[in-house]
Amino acid sequence: MELDIRFLDNQVRQQIELDVVEVSRNPAEQNAALFGVPRQVFCFVDYLGSVAYNNLKRESQQATTRKAIRFIKEFFPSAYSDKAELLVAMWRHGTVHALVPYIYYTLSGNRKKLVKWSTNNDWTEHNRAVHLQFFDIEGDPDSICLSINVCELADDLLLSLDALLDRMRANPAFGRGCISRLNRIHSHVYVDRKGLRLSAKAQVKSQMLAAVGLTAGVIRGGDQVEWYE
Repeated sequence: MELDIRFLDNQVRQQIELDVVEVSRNPAEQNAALFGVPRQVFCFVDYLGSVAYNNLKRESQQATTRKAIRFIKEFFPSAYSDKAELLVAMWRHGTVHALVPYIYYTLSGNRKKLVKWSTNNDWTEHNRAVHLQFFDIEGDPDSICLSINVCELADDLLLSLDALLDRMRANPAFGRGCISRLNRIHSHVYVDRKGLRLSAKAQVKSQMLAAVGLTAGVIRGGDQVEWYE
């Protein structure tokens, strides 16, 4: 089935609203969602960046990061623009690969200068106001802290989707490109495709073929499981 802009405006929007925005505002515990919500946000940014932009010629390893940064700069509120690379480096790469955001340092003369992180999940105005602000750290003159409010981050992801849809509607050529990339993303992937970056490809193929003879039952009507005897 050919996907169109309604897929983004309906299914993708619903996932953002239910899996990200609602979770950010209604965490099960006081300190819940501090890393899970940002992790989800940046996964959506990766996805939407791949809808919005083509890979550059002969680009592979860095394509997702480049497109994510560009998407943040072009479709998130303007306050993100001059921090996009740092946000992706700290929050996207950190929460995905190291559970929590990375802390980076550079050298000023012979002294380390660190950028650390802080986060809160309070949706009140006072705590939202710290979002994307840098703060000094008492007793730590060689460090500053980049603060993230997960409620604001989640809401801004939804705003970025609206901005993308607005551009698609206003610029038909851009919109057609997005729809083409959207359908490419959601097409079936041939496991033996030349150039497919898939670790343990032979094992994946073997497990796929073996599964044909190991089915436990049948799914009827899309959601009803009937077990084999």
